[in-house]
Amino acid sequence: MASDYFIFVPAYNVENTLGNVLSKIDESVLSRAHVLVIDDGSRDGTAQAYEHFMSNYAENAESAGNARDLKSRFQ
Repeated sequence: MASDYFIFVPAYNVENTLGNVLSKIDESVLSRAHVLVIDDGSRDGTAQAYEHFMSNYAENAESAGNARDLKSRFQ
């Protein structure tokens, strides 16, 4: 089934909260959505926190700010 929705989750040093955020997305939405976690240069375990979820992950080497980071994904 093709994705009906795109959910972008900006992330910066959210190792302790990312799992909770992703688990709050309703299962009925997840079945029709493509989730993209965008890490803006986190220095904690944010990259490992998303591994338990069916989402894509994009990482910046250093922080660029959420708005610029999201914009760069569409260029």
